[in-house]
Amino acid sequence: MADNRFWRWYDRGARADFGGTLLGFIFDWKGWIAGAFSGSGGAMIFIKAAIDGRSPLDVWVLALVVVAALVAIVYFSISILEKYKKSGRIDSGAIAPHEDFSDEMRSNIYQKIERLLPEAKHALYRVATAEIEADQLNVEMKGELDRSGFVKPGVGYAPAEFIERYRPFILQWFREQTHTVLSISGPHVLRETRYKYQCRWRMKLHNAGPATAINPQMKLRSANPGPNDAGWNADYPYPIARVGHTLDEPEYQINPGDDENFEVVMGWKNEGGQLFVTLSQRDARPISIDSGERWNFTYEITVKNAPSITFKLQVFRSADEVNVVRVS
Repeated sequence: MADNRFWRWYDRGARADFGGTLLGFIFDWKGWIAGAFSGSGGAMIFIKAAIDGRSPLDVWVLALVVVAALVAIVYFSISILEKYKKSGRIDSGAIAPHEDFSDEMRSNIYQKIERLLPEAKHALYRVATAEIEADQLNVEMKGELDRSGFVKPGVGYAPAEFIERYRPFILQWFREQTHTVLSISGPHVLRETRYKYQCRWRMKLHNAGPATAINPQMKLRSANPGPNDAGWNADYPYPIARVGHTLDEPEYQINPGDDENFEVVMGWKNEGGQLFVTLSQRDARPISIDSGERWNFTYEITVKNAPSITFKLQVFRSADEVNVVRVS
């Protein structure tokens, strides 16, 4: 504790000495003080002659005040410049808060976040989104931030200052970790071996990560044109079920790298040679499709943590079977 006090006053003295050196380039302030204390001519005589009608004591006090003010101005100016310079410094453990940063610098701040325990990540996110203040973090969370590099010993960063300074990168890391990238492929046809003319068309939803896809849902949004069959209600949107699942199941997730299949169309031919399709579990009644009919369906996939995906399928009759192709 005593050592810290000594070095703090030593630093202040060094700053004051440097300020005096700068003043020395402008005028002989040391001569002012010497003349003021000794009372022997020099600067005192010059000041007294310049300020007519003042007593020597007034002039002496004025000289001390002026010199003290100048020293104080220089001292605090140096402190402000030093703080400004320090805030703009980029070292091996920091990233400048602007867009022109390298992948290596981005990786550095991301690694700091990844080293945090899950509880500390949650606390960091709450501070970065201004849900709570940094001083509301408990001792354990502050200690965890310290161990992971969110305090710079010798530079003076506290967790709150570090989080505020690098807020854009912290939030970007969480966005990248909590959002995911989905892609859709198909239609993939599955021909039923048990039935001579029955086929199923499926769309495969792939989660490329980095996060888990939370409760993806597929819906048949619209048709232009749609089926001519009077049994088709055109009550859009129609939910599309996952293969092997029903529509009333609870929320689910798709892990990074995994797929989920949705059955969009099932088509078959009855004994009389007429073609039928079903389009949704919600309305599983057979819909007839005649020659010349081409249905253009628009589907949408929504998920809580990724942009929605829209695609279009065309269902038509070709010879003696149903066909499904993707048009966009």
